[in-house]
Amino acid sequence: MPRMIWLTDCAGPDAVGFFYYSGHGVAVDDDFLIPVNVRSTTRRDLDVGGIKLSEIIAILNESAPRAVHFIAFDACRNNLGGIRGPGGSSRWRKSPAC
Repeated sequence: MPRMIWLTDCAGPDAVGFFYYSGHGVAVDDDFLIPVNVRSTTRRDLDVGGIKLSEIIAILNESAPRAVHFIAFDACRNNLGGIRGPGGSSRWRKSPAC
């Protein structure tokens, strides 16, 4: 994230932003992008190593508030909140976007 902040600050307030992500994502109270070095999707590991989509949007908006930002995500997103299956068992559910 520090490199992204540096790049957006250098681009200036009227720059056009384009952010592309291809990989895995997960939803747990927020949407997270999962970098390749994150080995587990526990909440603790996501808080430490995951990247919140809302933080990316906030960085773009703060660095260039008058700019147009394009964000493209090519990611499968799992919902770790799960849903209840037959018999009350919890199971993972893929988002309809996958």
